[in-house]
Amino acid sequence: MIRWTTVFIDRPADRFVTTRDFWSAATATTPTPTRGAHDEFVTLLPASGDACLRIQRTLDGSAGSHIDLHVDDVRASTAAATGLGATVVEDRDTMVVMRSPGDLTFCLVAHDGEHERPAPVGAPGARTLVDQASIDVAPDRFERECRFWAELTGWTLRPGPHPSTPCSNDRTVSRSGSCSSGGARTMPAGRRCAISTWRATTSRTRLPPM
Repeated sequence: MIRWTTVFIDRPADRFVTTRDFWSAATATTPTPTRGAHDEFVTLLPASGDACLRIQRTLDGSAGSHIDLHVDDVRASTAAATGLGATVVEDRDTMVVMRSPGDLTFCLVAHDGEHERPAPVGAPGARTLVDQASIDVAPDRFERECRFWAELTGWTLRPGPHPSTPCSNDRTVSRSGSCSSGGARTMPAGRRCAISTWRATTSRTRLPPM
């Protein structure tokens, strides 16, 4: 079972510090000291709740974003993902790097007790919260990618005209028809959107650079 999601903002070395500082200020979070074998990771700690946003310094100079899914059983989740068409890129025991059918890289990691959603930040009337990740999906892969994320997460898939359209929090919304309207979301029951898919005009599947 997926217990938590984290979005990693991946940036090359020359943009790592500015990215960290920008997102720390934008989300009113406190960056941790760098960690990892190459000092490549920083977690942005919210004033309340558990962290769900991190910055990664990429060794190959690439930029983008990826999702970490925090699960009860990494082995079982890996088997489930491969059964749905994902492939294993790298297996590090408690963390498995995978690629979705639509060519999006994501990670399965062991859940470590995260459960409390950070509170919105900002002045009254202008409060904000990072609460979803949008995936740009190539048109010819869109339907399959929608099905993959819905089946992997077990969350309800809801069609929508745009991934930033607010989700309903007080009722269960089921998918009807196709995703031809342009966007769709996988929604965990009782929470806001966690992952949105968007039919892109390019042939590349990715998370936006943020």
